[in-house]
Formats: sequence, structure tokens, C-alpha cells
Amino acid sequence: MKAFTGFCLFLSLMLPPTVLLAAESPLATVQTAITKVMAIIDDASLQGENSKAEKVKRIEVIVDDVFDYDKLARQCLGKNWNAITPAQQEEFTKLFSKFLGQVYITKITSFPGSKVEFVDEVSLSPTVSEVRTQVITKEAKVPLSYRLTASDAGWRVYDVIVEGVSLLNNYRSQFHSILSNKPMENLLAQLRAKVKSYDS
Repeated sequence: MKAFTGFCLFLSLMLPPTVLLAAESPLATVQTAITKVMAIIDDASLQGENSKAEKVKRIEVIVDDVFDYDKLARQCLGKNWNAITPAQQEEFTKLFSKFLGQVYITKITSFPGSKVEFVDEVSLSPTVSEVRTQVITKEAKVPLSYRLTASDAGWRVYDVIVEGVSLLNNYRSQFHSILSNKPMENLLAQLRAKVKSYDS
């Protein structure tokens, strides 16, 4: 169950709330993206090791279009963001985005045949909404919520909550713990190693 919950965190970021709402609703945004991803995972022509690279490439396109990795990177560092150099900010954003993408792809492709039930959409403010879903497997039904904010590009996911666990808060806590007694270069080194381990 812990492994599956970890996977759900990546099924699953925040732009200024001053833009007009996009034409497509938050629910439609999430539903369209997840439906496309699940279709790729279950595509009979993309099964096996020889098709893995193509499968990953297709999923990355969908995920990158819905998630705001840049905003998530800034939010996860919190006050530490302004304490590091522009060069470190740029490298952290690239590494963190790559790492999240790698973990997401690895986890989601490990659960073929899973079903996603779209429960409802709740407006938290004029420009922030939460889309509630359930990931259904043979073993469990896991509640999974996406929080989105309106932007010029449409609704973008800025947080994912699984059984009360927030992706944003989870990484913010981890990074704060590391940076409370170690320099930014240490965190960057850890991310470089993680990205390399997935690429190898």
C-alpha cells in the first residue's frame, strides 16, 4: 500500500491568481490528461522493453502540459528559493522537474490496468479548484485530489493530495530538512545522483 500511495503522489503546481479562468474546466483538464495517460499505458502496441522509450516520450508530453514544474520547484524550496543564486535556482528547477518526471513515469507505468474514477470538482476560490478522483486497482481504492490554479495557459496542477499527503508539502519538508544544516550544493548533488540513477 505504501508503494502504491507513493505512486499516486506522482499521478499527479501555482501561478498568480490574477488571470481569467480558462475555457476548459479544472475537471475537464485533469480528466483529459489522465485519460490520455492511461490509454498510452494500456496501448497494446506500446508494451515491452522495445516500446518503453516511446511510451515514456508520449506520457512526458501530456504531463508537462498539465503540471507547472517551475512553480512547484519554487514552492518546494519556500524561503530558501531567495537565498540561493540564480544559477542554483535554474539548475534546481531543471533537476527537480526531471526527477519528478522520471519517478512519475516509472511508477505510473508499473500499474497497467488501473482505473481512475473522477468523483467531483470543488471550487476553493474563483481561481483555485480541487478535482477529486479515485485510483482503482484490484487491491484498493485510493482517494487522490488534484489542486489547480487558473493561468493564461489554462488550469495547471500545482499540488496532488493522496490520503491526506500533499506532494507540495512533502517535498517542502524534505528540502527544508536538508537545507537547514547543509548547503544548496548538497541538495543539488543528491538530485543529480537521483536523476542519473534513473537514466542508467
